[in-house]
Amino acid sequence: MKNQVTADPKEYDVTKRRPQVLLFGNGMVRAAGGPSWAELITGLVAKDKHLDEKWIQNLPTPILADALFSPNDTSRQNDYFNALVKQDNICSDAMIELLQIPFDAILTTNYTHELENIFRQYMHKRSTKSRTCRAPEQRFVVRLYNQVEKGPQIWHIHGDIDKKSSIILSHDEYQRANAKIVEYNKQRRNDYCTYAHNLKFKSWFDYFMMGDVYIIGCGFDYAESDLWWLLNRRKREKAQEVGKIVYYDPNDKLDHPNKVDERRLKHEVMTELGIECKDLGVFVRGGTDTEKNEDYHTFYHAAVQDIRARVAARCTGEIAE
Repeated sequence: MKNQVTADPKEYDVTKRRPQVLLFGNGMVRAAGGPSWAELITGLVAKDKHLDEKWIQNLPTPILADALFSPNDTSRQNDYFNALVKQDNICSDAMIELLQIPFDAILTTNYTHELENIFRQYMHKRSTKSRTCRAPEQRFVVRLYNQVEKGPQIWHIHGDIDKKSSIILSHDEYQRANAKIVEYNKQRRNDYCTYAHNLKFKSWFDYFMMGDVYIIGCGFDYAESDLWWLLNRRKREKAQEVGKIVYYDPNDKLDHPNKVDERRLKHEVMTELGIECKDLGVFVRGGTDTEKNEDYHTFYHAAVQDIRARVAARCTGEIAE
């Protein structure tokens, strides 16, 4: 991201073929041995003896970040970013298989470059270069992406570790990013209806709105207000060519008969928003990290196979419902 090059946006006739889009969260990275964002922040909290552990258990991650990361004290932020960089080289067979699918664009909530590194190290040494569809952006990037050589665009929708000012972590930053997304949405006006035959995809927002989106490894925490706003906005879209969203998330093996199945409730909410939720008949259970990883490995391999079949069906030039 240090050298941003202006590039022309891609153009699609979405009446014939919608872009095939991957939304990649941190779940597959965790299954491969990486930490969660909450675990990284927990490590920072543990260094401060005066902080109550109840913060970690009861506060949403963005609110906790607001409390921890003072604008006038960047030491904790630097510790967090240094911990993130270690995630860049995390890889798994399922991740490699996933990136072999011919996506037109990849959106990721991760700040790190594990996807770019997989293309570089495991897929014919394809390099990546930073591109922007407009003047270079400093914060809350909407039009900035990394272009894989002979491959897809990779959009870091919550910021890129190479440009720390772009990272969205705290509640305050989520709200500011939401404002920028709403502003971009207003700029598009009725473009999705008017220019369906030659629609220019100028940002990751356009790919989310009009592409066929396959979501994997995303917990869709309710604190991620930008993602939930996007789901609601997409449901309101009047363009007939709006794409389909498939959300891959397994079932929970509840350890108590009276425990609320929060994951199932979330699936029901997403279904009401027009999202197809696929659990693939896989249940994940509590217990040790090893047990969880075994369950998730099974699920992710099954999800990759399902996504590959769906993308293949939609890349024939015909819109498949």
